[in-house]
Amino acid sequence: MSASEVLAGVRAQLAQVSAWPGGEPRAAPWPGLIVVVAGVAVGVAAWLCGRGMLAIGVAPAIAGVVAIVAAVLFGAAVIERGMAGAFDRWLGTRWAPLATGGTLLLRVVALWSTAPALWWAAVIVPAGAGRLAAVALQRLGDVAPAPRGRSFVLRGVSAVELVAACAVIAALAVAASGGSGLAVLGVAAAIAVVLGLALEMGEGELAADSLAVAAAAVELAVAVGFAAVAPAVRSPFVG
Repeated sequence: MSASEVLAGVRAQLAQVSAWPGGEPRAAPWPGLIVVVAGVAVGVAAWLCGRGMLAIGVAPAIAGVVAIVAAVLFGAAVIERGMAGAFDRWLGTRWAPLATGGTLLLRVVALWSTAPALWWAAVIVPAGAGRLAAVALQRLGDVAPAPRGRSFVLRGVSAVELVAACAVIAALAVAASGGSGLAVLGVAAAIAVVLGLALEMGEGELAADSLAVAAAAVELAVAVGFAAVAPAVRSPFVG
């Protein structure tokens, strides 16, 4: 797969999976690498929104909220909607919204707890790592047929695609904080595998909303990891 093909696929994926589609949505057999790189692009756009808020003097607390909300919007809340659907199945309609909202709140708190110099990593890497987890888990166990399954990639994931996607996320983590970044990814990967196997054994298959929960868990784990690696030394409400 050439670089131009990857970029064209990422543009098409973002047009399909975004809050404001750029064209007529269509099903396509997206390679796993394209799904992950599109997630990174969503993270970049969200970080730029948060950075723009800081540049005009907005308090970091508000800028952090803007960054996370932008990530949800640019990603068309794909992970959040799937997570809400899974929580609805597991917890019922009474508690599902609370669980979904609590997960988003934890993402915001994790960003507030991270040094502003590393905000780019705390927004971009989780966005890509979450989608990487959802893509990679589709190589484990039985995936439910569409429309219940494969919400992040619409065909089987090859080992080459998976290795390339892992390399992209690993490079970003190393650029952010070297070996500590890789350690954060390692912990997140362990969480993804354990959660994926638990879902497979508990439900007998990996449904689309279950994959969304795994993606959300990895996003949160990576965000918390970067907060631990580079903790903020001042309150986001002070700046």
